[in-house]
Amino acid sequence: MGDSSDVSNANANILASSRKVVESLKEIVNCSELEIYVMFVECDMDPDETVNRLLFQEHGETREDGGVKAKSIK
Repeated sequence: MGDSSDVSNANANILASSRKVVESLKEIVNCSELEIYVMFVECDMDPDETVNRLLFQEHGETREDGGVKAKSIK
């Protein structure tokens, strides 16, 4: 199992220049800083695209064909 040093090491991997953006995005999405940073890098450092993808992950589920469908509300 991971411990608090794993979290510290993961947070140390976030570039200082990106830390403020990641902290700002964390206020918008319900994700860890590391998860936000990874998506931020995947989105070529585009904060708008990062938020869209993270929100879409939270509110949708992936289909077998790779598409995403909205979760049903019961």
